[in-house]
Amino acid sequence: MSDNIIQRIQRSVINRGMVETISTVWTVLLNRILHRETTAKHQTSLPSELNYLLERRIKLGSQLNNMLGGVIKYGPFTGLRLSPLSYWGASDRASMLLGLYEREILDRLERIPITHDVLIDVGAADGYYALGLLASGKTKHSYCFEASEVGQQVIQANALLNGLSSAITVLGIADSNFPSLLARVYSVDLARCLVIVDVEGAEFEILTRTVFQELAGSFLVIELHMWMQNADEQVSRMLHNCLEWYEVEFLTTTARDLSTFPEISNWPDDDRWILCSEGRRRQPKWLFLTPV
Repeated sequence: MSDNIIQRIQRSVINRGMVETISTVWTVLLNRILHRETTAKHQTSLPSELNYLLERRIKLGSQLNNMLGGVIKYGPFTGLRLSPLSYWGASDRASMLLGLYEREILDRLERIPITHDVLIDVGAADGYYALGLLASGKTKHSYCFEASEVGQQVIQANALLNGLSSAITVLGIADSNFPSLLARVYSVDLARCLVIVDVEGAEFEILTRTVFQELAGSFLVIELHMWMQNADEQVSRMLHNCLEWYEVEFLTTTARDLSTFPEISNWPDDDRWILCSEGRRRQPKWLFLTPV
């Protein structure tokens, strides 16, 4: 994605208004988004039925996005505008708009005390959590680590749409030195943060015992990618490294109630339930760490 696309959004926001920008650019870029997600997010060859489901989720997200003007209508991030640009989340757009995406995590984040008002988002993707928590007033600043330059630009585009550019800091790839970097360069109080980690298996490498010690006092949400080789062994090692400073809770996906959304009440059952899927390889598992 070139800087020209971001500049086009900036000019359009100023000259024509946000809603028109969202509708116009979404239509132009939908095919690019669909192709990128089917090739990048699912790098292995998928059976035809899974490709269909992925493409259907993206198309349903487009329909609901147009219906709602690209604005989240339900859940704690209500009112957050989502740019039509998407590096990672096009297939999850519908569930985000309805406040269903990773709902178990959203519920836990509501319980974080107001003293922990800085987010460290490791694997920030499109900025859903980084900007949603800012827009909801839960946090005051978000530090976004995102390896992809495309993802970094999408975060910036989403921040622009929501008037939050001054409240985010977008950084590159994170390694095990990310806490010391934030403390040294940005004077972040590492004992008063919320840390979300979703890095496609790299969590086992990045989150060392030293990192857990440096972040003692903060709350952590870690997505565990259990399809990684020796994942059970690596989770055991992670628990051994963090238990001195944290209480541990495992979370997974639970029920979804679609009867509360009139926007999709006339959709076929198959479509309504497809949009709930988050396209995971297996039942997800997160660690929620509470400082002792």
